[in-house]
Amino acid sequence: MKHLVLSLFILLAMRGVAQVNLVPNPSFEVYDTCPQDPSRIQYATSWFQPSNGTPDYYNSCFDSLQPWSSVMDVPQNSVGFQNAKTGFAYAGLFTAFPFFTFSPFREYVETKLSSPLVPGQKYFVSFWLSLSDSSNYSSDDIGLCFSNDSILNDTTYILYATPQIENPNGNFITDKSGWTMISGEYIAVGGEEFIAIGNFKDNTNTDTLHVTGGGDASAGSENNAAYYYIDDICISTDSLLCGIGTGIKENYESAFQIYPNPVR
Repeated sequence: MKHLVLSLFILLAMRGVAQVNLVPNPSFEVYDTCPQDPSRIQYATSWFQPSNGTPDYYNSCFDSLQPWSSVMDVPQNSVGFQNAKTGFAYAGLFTAFPFFTFSPFREYVETKLSSPLVPGQKYFVSFWLSLSDSSNYSSDDIGLCFSNDSILNDTTYILYATPQIENPNGNFITDKSGWTMISGEYIAVGGEEFIAIGNFKDNTNTDTLHVTGGGDASAGSENNAAYYYIDDICISTDSLLCGIGTGIKENYESAFQIYPNPVR
């Protein structure tokens, strides 16, 4: 009987170790300053911008009676209405801006993982996206890049890196009312300690799809772009923790999975 109890204890302990999300502050709930204006991703603990692009931080921390709260509030804010996937906060970034003529305009969020990846270990990866109400375009180009060091480059808008987890070509994320999960599997080389999320392709290789119901579409409007809320980033050795094994048929032959299925 003692051996049975000990075995159960060991199995539960191993299960507890497996159920660790290596992404700190994965749903942007923890913050040191409540955002009052755009371009403040650094207010979300552990997150920062790795390029000239300035991703946004949304949080319901301000009382709704305060006039400035509506700009970066959750669920209603300057670019639309969306409840957080989890909790009361999320980030926002541009993945495509086809009419920005000076250079490929991109925004990224980056963070350092709680521990480096182990060589040869399989990791399950997922994150959730929702297209903003104001967007007149959607995109199929967004991915997650692992790196040993930060890919920080404060002289450019676009980061030329190769993401290991990518949304498949042709899968335009157009849902403005719900959240779409992008997920995949990654076998670690070893030592990867940073992740960055965004579109790592230039304008020539970025596909966009016009969507209806967006904001002002006049020339020069920021609404003529694909802008996404992002929430619930997960990296773990446990597929269930990252939502991949919950109601989704797993396909280990594929480098990615999309939820819901079918997608619009």
